[in-house]
Amino acid sequence: MKASVLPIIRDHFDTMRDARSGKIRVSDLAFFYGIPLLVGVAAYVFSWGVKGIDNLLAALSILTGLLFNLLVLLFDTAARFKGRPGAEANAENKHKYRLIHELQANITYTLGVGLAVAIILGACSLAGVQDARRPWSVLVTILLAHFVLLLGMLLKRLRSVFLVEFPKLLGA
Repeated sequence: MKASVLPIIRDHFDTMRDARSGKIRVSDLAFFYGIPLLVGVAAYVFSWGVKGIDNLLAALSILTGLLFNLLVLLFDTAARFKGRPGAEANAENKHKYRLIHELQANITYTLGVGLAVAIILGACSLAGVQDARRPWSVLVTILLAHFVLLLGMLLKRLRSVFLVEFPKLLGA
């Protein structure tokens, strides 16, 4: 099915594998999914509401737009890199390809999470809900916490790509 997001989710989960063992890191799953669930539980227990839905939707739209632009730039960079003579020949370049692929998978997944939150917030905005209460606020809180953690992962992966490509620029 062309609208299936399962390949995006699968690619993202594949980036959570330990490079040596090839197994999914439980600690990564606990961090990226457990912490947002704990935040969601706190939102439920303390009856947190989501206020300023229109402003939140605008900020999220800007962030997802920037992520989409980053994905396009990453595609262009990968295409130019692959076009170099002998680009696939050595182990260092294979490592670069793997990092670029993982970054692409993470950006695409993060975009999906951002779009899911935007759809929920957009529906609340269209319905005239300015202060989303349970269960929407719990779901939005979980997804926003997940989104923020994913942004941190993207920053770390971008740093890794730069360190591999330009080790002397970053003092590695």
